[in-house]
Amino acid sequence: MYKRQVYLASDSVIDTFRVTLFGVGYLTNPEIYINDEPGLAEAIINDDGFVIGARMLDRTKTFEGFPEIKIVGGGGYGAQLLPSLVCLDTDGLSKIGSTKIGTGRYVDCP
Repeated sequence: MYKRQVYLASDSVIDTFRVTLFGVGYLTNPEIYINDEPGLAEAIINDDGFVIGARMLDRTKTFEGFPEIKIVGGGGYGAQLLPSLVCLDTDGLSKIGSTKIGTGRYVDCP
């Protein structure tokens, strides 16, 4: 199987998620793993047991490649999310708390 590799500028952050499959049977919020790391995002489920969205909890995490998203637990299965990444300049990163402005130099996205 051909897997396409996508490279991003190192200061790309996940802005939002798009639900591509709602899954079924979720009783509690499943854990979202981004590149096998838990705790960066939170799933949102509805009363019918579908994953209807997600939100980032750690807006300081940046990505150089397109991240892999896994949804695990919660009693259900089948949900899939597609992250929407945005490349922010230094001011934009500072506003979301991703950088601290100091004496260092920052390179903007191309």
